[in-house]
Amino acid sequence: MSDSWSREELLSGYNLYCKIPINEINSQNANIIRFAELLGKTPKEVTKRFKNFSKLDSDRDTLENIEEEDKNIWLLFKNDWEKTVYESENKIIDFENKLKNITEFPKGKERDSIVKSRINQNFFRNAVLSSYQNKCCITGLPFVELLNASHIVPWSVDSNNRLNPHNGLCLNTLHDRAFDRGLISITPDYIVDISTSINDYLDNQSVKDYFLCYKNQKIILPQRFLPDKSFLEFHNKNVFKK
Repeated sequence: MSDSWSREELLSGYNLYCKIPINEINSQNANIIRFAELLGKTPKEVTKRFKNFSKLDSDRDTLENIEEEDKNIWLLFKNDWEKTVYESENKIIDFENKLKNITEFPKGKERDSIVKSRINQNFFRNAVLSSYQNKCCITGLPFVELLNASHIVPWSVDSNNRLNPHNGLCLNTLHDRAFDRGLISITPDYIVDISTSINDYLDNQSVKDYFLCYKNQKIILPQRFLPDKSFLEFHNKNVFKK
C-alpha cells in the first residue's frame, strides 16, 4: 500500500468524490471500498483523500493546508469540466460493460460523440444530485426517479459550464420544467421566485400547492458545489418571465 497517488488515480478519485454525498464519505462506503481495491489502497486512504477534496470545495481559506497534487487536480476540473470529466470517466469505467447497452448506435465518430455525451451527462446528474443528498432543492422530494439535474445557464448557451456542478440544481421533474421555461427562478440569494405568468391561475388549488406555497422560500442548499450567483443572475435576467 502506498500513500502516493498517480495523476490517473487522482483524476478518477475526484470524479468519484463528486458522485458521493458528503455525509456518506467514510471507509465503510461500498463505492469507496471498491475504488480502494481497484487502486490497491485502503478505504481509509481513499476517505482521507476525498475529505481533502471536500475542504477544497467548501473552504478556499484552507488551500494552504492541502497537498499540491490535490489542488492541481481540483483546478483541472474547475478550469475545464468538459475535458477533465471525460478523461477521468475513461479511467474508471469498464467500457465493455458500459457500451454493451448502446451497440445499436452507429460506429465511428458519431458513436464516439454519443458515448461521450452519455458519459458527461451521467457525471453531471450524479454530481448534482449527490450534492443535494438526492433531494429536490425546492420541495425536499427524495425520489431519485423524479429528480433532474437542471442547468441554471442552459446547456445550449454556455458550453464551458455544461458539466460544472455549480451550474446545476436538483429539481423534481415538474419544477425542472418550470425552471427551464422561466416560470420559476432562484435569486442570487437562493430564494424561490414565481413568474407573474401564473397570475391568471391564482385561484387554482394545484398552482397554490405546487408553486405559490414556495414563493420567497429559501432553497435547500447543497453540501458542495453551491450554485454560482452569476449563473443565477443570468437565469433571472434572460430566462425568467418576471
